[in-house]
Amino acid sequence: MVVISTIIIAVAQLLLKKGALTSSNFWGLFNINVFLGLVLYAIATIIFIYGLKNGNLSTLYPVLGLGYIWVCLIAYFLFGELITLIDVAGIALIILGVGLLGVKKHE
Repeated sequence: MVVISTIIIAVAQLLLKKGALTSSNFWGLFNINVFLGLVLYAIATIIFIYGLKNGNLSTLYPVLGLGYIWVCLIAYFLFGELITLIDVAGIALIILGVGLLGVKKHE
């Protein structure tokens, strides 16, 4: 449930970015992409809360860090943003950290 939540959050963030790119002023930020991004954030939050019912917060919360990975990859493909060596190192550390926290709880 929490991994699904991170994917939805990543899509929401990309919609917010797209909405920001299409606006020329503050009031332009109130557009369909921003609205859909906020709705997806709400849905992801509900899914995350449901996931918390059956898991430990200390284990599940760090999984939200996976959202950075999804955003980085999707931004690369949709917006042509570069993935630097620092990004790759950060992604590797996130995967390692989430993995270590998961192992810690199952020992």
